[in-house]
Amino acid sequence: MGFYKVLSKPMSEHVCPTYKGLYRCEPPGSDTASDAYMTLWKKYIEYYESEDMGIGKQLSVQELRELARSCSEQTGDDFEVIWFDAAKECPHPSVYYGVDVTGFGGYSMLGEGLFHINGTPSDADGKMFRELNRFYGTQLNAQGLFDRVEIAERFCQKLHWLDRHMAGAIEHEDWRIMHIFKLR
Repeated sequence: MGFYKVLSKPMSEHVCPTYKGLYRCEPPGSDTASDAYMTLWKKYIEYYESEDMGIGKQLSVQELRELARSCSEQTGDDFEVIWFDAAKECPHPSVYYGVDVTGFGGYSMLGEGLFHINGTPSDADGKMFRELNRFYGTQLNAQGLFDRVEIAERFCQKLHWLDRHMAGAIEHEDWRIMHIFKLR
């Protein structure tokens, strides 16, 4: 079962600005927003499924689109409605962005710009992270995501291996693969 999110720009300054995965800004609350916007925003927050990182079917697609439109007007950022799922299927007319590898809450190493080498304990570790960045960085599409599930699976396996064998070198997460679609 897939989920919805309303998202805009990337959360991290380390990632390419065209990144379209799950680690992006969500609609903010505001004291100056219209009552209609705040009603939709409160409904969005109320139905957020924390263990699944998104909204189930409690809000209609029309309500989500209205929230995205209102939020774009309110903030000046471009918000869009996305559908994400572990399966590569979307029940709506959509544009397929690609595959993200995410942890709890939508945190993504792709959305973080892969591996940061500053603070790496040794030259050997730094060399390994640079090689991983070079290899996986060339596998990303224009949206900063993987096009091929096989590459995303290998990346996910590498994250699990690093977590087990180099504790603290990366974020400790339950890494999983998510397909990302923009609703039309």
